[in-house]
Amino acid sequence: MKKIILMLTIIIILSYNVFAIGITPGRTSLALDEKPEHKIELRLINNEHKDMTVVLYSEGELKDNIIIEKPNIQMTQSQEEYYAYYKLVIDDKIKKPGIHRGRVIAREGNDNLQDEIISVDVSAAVATQVSLIVPYPDKYLEPEFYTIGEDIDKEIRLYVLAVNLGLKKIENAYATIIVTDTNGKTALRTETSRISLDTLEKKEMIASWHPPIKPGKYKVTIGVTYDEKTTTLEKNIQLGYAIIDLIGVSVKDFKLGGIAKFNIIIENRGSSELNELFANMKITNKDGTEIAEIKSPTTTLPESERQTLYTYWDTEGISKGEHKSDLSLKNNQESLLDKKLSINVKDSSIDISILGTGYVIKEGSGEDLGMKPWITIGAILLVVSNISIILYYRKKKYEKQKPQEKAKETSTPKQSSE
Repeated sequence: MKKIILMLTIIIILSYNVFAIGITPGRTSLALDEKPEHKIELRLINNEHKDMTVVLYSEGELKDNIIIEKPNIQMTQSQEEYYAYYKLVIDDKIKKPGIHRGRVIAREGNDNLQDEIISVDVSAAVATQVSLIVPYPDKYLEPEFYTIGEDIDKEIRLYVLAVNLGLKKIENAYATIIVTDTNGKTALRTETSRISLDTLEKKEMIASWHPPIKPGKYKVTIGVTYDEKTTTLEKNIQLGYAIIDLIGVSVKDFKLGGIAKFNIIIENRGSSELNELFANMKITNKDGTEIAEIKSPTTTLPESERQTLYTYWDTEGISKGEHKSDLSLKNNQESLLDKKLSINVKDSSIDISILGTGYVIKEGSGEDLGMKPWITIGAILLVVSNISIILYYRKKKYEKQKPQEKAKETSTPKQSSE
């Protein structure tokens, strides 16, 4: 009974704990050059200030090109952070034009928490992405699409984000956007603004929509024309209501040059559990250049419940002032909600605005949701029960030993003093 209660206690507490490991940067982007290899630095963060083993390994297209210098790392409770390194080796197979991606995973090793024969294995993992950009010899535009605003009674802004992955400048680019409902009926057909793009430059093409429509799912087809070339993109969007809601985003206890921990509070407004759920943030500077991509660990969010997701941004070398972020809430790689954030970086704080809502979050504001009250109470009761059982068994052991000690004392003759 003692062992069962202790095991349940450990499992409940650990299953609602924060992730022990953080990793920065969330993303590293490199352009192909003459170097045969690139050395890239990682910072591992010991969130819980505990002794642990961290295992590093690679995944994705660039898996075989990523050489990790020290795949097994020992961190002590006194170490808040640890700097690790890996190499990206360039070979002929990744010189094909386009964006080639890989990931370095940091996984906590198995810690054995033992009480007699009890052993519980806990393993959490975080990842950083590396992207190698190989330009096309001519012109090549790669588009992305997102919206700001889901209120069907107000204006919705449609954005086509375009990056020129070619070696030649694009003089004229625009997008035609067609929105259809689930029955295939056209709800909107419009064109965006026109732009030009230098090599590896990124810009937005924008259109507005005042939709007299019903709430629900819609299919968006984007046709992009750039000089004499064309490309297409399709995406499904939700208007009028969302399965998941973003309650707030905040950063607490921040100093410029250190690690910014984003607390992303979300709520499941649907009627079913959401699995493999995570937050992804792409952060850009004033010029629209992407400087970081950070991702939270995956989680499960039961229906009608709230939870906090955590992402980490290394601000070393980051300037003060306004930055932008594309925040996506996804499950199984499908985007459930996309939001635009304005991030105002200061010396000792970060102010965050969720664009399209007028909602500004100052440093230290917002909830930090951990365990639900009933879960906390349950865990505490289990801990108390476990301690009570341990004390009970110790008392029984003491009472059992006491008569033996008395018998030993009476059987030993006392020495007389002269």
